[in-house]
Amino acid sequence: MPGREYFKELEPVNGSMASTMEELVMLGKQMEKIRSGGELKSSKKLSDPIQYEEKS
Repeated sequence: MPGREYFKELEPVNGSMASTMEELVMLGKQMEKIRSGGELKSSKKLSDPIQYEEKS
């Protein structure tokens, strides 16, 4: 059976969005404030543009 070091290498590296618990809490608070598409339409605002277009 492989040692602990082997399994440690297999663990995903976190940090692409939040690397600490404080950052995670801050991102959670930001996400709670994000408005949905319906809320944006009712206030006559546009949501983010489409990031990519599907090839036809």
